[in-house]
Amino acid sequence: MEHVLVRTAADGQPGAVIRGGQEWTVGAEPLRWFERVSWWEAERRMPLGLSRVDVEVWRLQTRLGRNADRR
Repeated sequence: MEHVLVRTAADGQPGAVIRGGQEWTVGAEPLRWFERVSWWEAERRMPLGLSRVDVEVWRLQTRLGRNADRR
């Protein structure tokens, strides 16, 4: 699994992704949905502290840099 840092705008939507030392600006409207976590397939009981069964997922289209004219 790869670690990325997501910068969000004031409204909570992703604005940029930092990956591999480079900043990728979100270039289109993000797509958001929720997925059900199948914890019962790997665990006999829900892990302590995980009181939710839905996970928020974002699909982002990005471009390298901060130049709004670059696509």
